[in-house]
Amino acid sequence: GMGADFRRSIALAQFYNPTGSGSYPAGSPFGAGEPQPVALVLRLDAVWAGPSKAEAANIFVPYESLREVGGEVLGLLAESDTPGDLAQFSELDNWIPAFGSTHPSVIEPAGELVAAIGSDYPTTLLIDTRTMTIQRVVGGLLSDGFWQEAEALAVE
Repeated sequence: GMGADFRRSIALAQFYNPTGSGSYPAGSPFGAGEPQPVALVLRLDAVWAGPSKAEAANIFVPYESLREVGGEVLGLLAESDTPGDLAQFSELDNWIPAFGSTHPSVIEPAGELVAAIGSDYPTTLLIDTRTMTIQRVVGGLLSDGFWQEAEALAVE
């Protein structure tokens, strides 16, 4: 599984791509020189939420399509199996292999984003990294239309 040696600190600022054609800097967990996305899909999930599990099991195909056009998905495992309790690394280490997640996934020890965005899981944000503005927020399961919008943003 993903041992502690694979853990990196990820800040949303690392995705900021004002020109739309930026590359990750040296030392980036995403690979120095790799192109930064224009479209960032930020997913908040909870271990306790059935819809989160359903979405996590179905994200592989749309994620791979988004990656092919230069987009990225960042999974934030927000809460544990107890509503209101922040997820820990142990739960993230179980969550990733349970669904075969291939996109980068994190927890948020401080819980700031979790507190700001709320407790409806899954919640998915589409972010334009050129301005770091939220283009769309979806609570619950995603439609094909969401992924089409993300892909269109990715190639702008």
